[in-house]
Amino acid sequence: MVVLIVAILAGGLAGVSMFFYWFNQSMVDTPVFEGLEKGSDLNPGILFASPKKVIVEQNDKITEVANSTKSGLVGIFKIKTPRTKPAPLDQYYQLNRYDGQGLVITSDGWLVSGLDIGKDKNTYIVITQDKQKLVIDQALADPTTNVFYYHVKAKDLPVKTFIDYTSVNSGDMVVAMNWRGETDVAEVLNVRQYNNPIGSTDRYNQRLILNHGLRASSTAAVVSLSGEIVAIPDKNNILVSAIQLQGAVKSLVQSQKINRPKIAIQYINYQDVAEISSLPNDLSSNQGAVILVKNDKAPFLLAGDIITQINGQYLGSNLDLNEVIQGMLPGDSASVIYWRNKEQKTANLQIQ
Repeated sequence: MVVLIVAILAGGLAGVSMFFYWFNQSMVDTPVFEGLEKGSDLNPGILFASPKKVIVEQNDKITEVANSTKSGLVGIFKIKTPRTKPAPLDQYYQLNRYDGQGLVITSDGWLVSGLDIGKDKNTYIVITQDKQKLVIDQALADPTTNVFYYHVKAKDLPVKTFIDYTSVNSGDMVVAMNWRGETDVAEVLNVRQYNNPIGSTDRYNQRLILNHGLRASSTAAVVSLSGEIVAIPDKNNILVSAIQLQGAVKSLVQSQKINRPKIAIQYINYQDVAEISSLPNDLSSNQGAVILVKNDKAPFLLAGDIITQINGQYLGSNLDLNEVIQGMLPGDSASVIYWRNKEQKTANLQIQ
């Protein structure tokens, strides 16, 4: 400490540099600092042995994820019309000047995007990584998530898998990337941030939050370090999680349409309330959804009932009621376990 004080008094930054030089030369050789390497005379300081190893391994992993994901990302461009006397660039699509981006979700040509082209599908074209120019022949909007589904005339397109969203946790590292392969590393801050404590099975009430915002122009998809799709940005640049996309994808595969369940069960998550009386045994871990209003489409449920399981899946912090319902299709049947006055009951719910 005496040396540090003298160094500071000796002249600001120059003095501090003298201290670190002395520290590097004398202290690093002591047993307390075994396993560390000394800095050079030009850059005195303490360095962990092989400090680049962790950084290199992380960068290699991010590069691997980006390369494996990039093939499933596309650019969306307004169609250029030929000119009589074109300038050189008029004859090309500049790949970094796209109007939107998309993620391929089926090998036979369906993709999802945050770009809303409205009814102008004939004025846009999709370009793949290998520069195929694909015609959009169908455009569908999903008002439940504010994303859009486009079909192009193609076969055998590369498809990435969606992550099991219940395995996503706060603190997980993810990679946000655009269709040109540029990446931005981020951390998951909140897996489910609720906009309103009152939920409905007909709409999503939660979103994924990262540790910094995403620019609409720079993100086509958010990917896990295992290479699975975690989320995509909607038209308002709000992240739509993988679990919110899967029901629409199932519907597209089955019927070439987006058929979302419409039951309108209103509820509040049990973890967001505290019951006055003692809890049923099955609710000791904050699982469940408290029904707020009787609903004719689920006639067995009364206001105050608490749903704890659907098709064997427990509701709770990792799985919300609307996520389970919206992952099904109209016509499906679900086995429901719920509690009424501390008595467990079972019923079948017909998805409409």
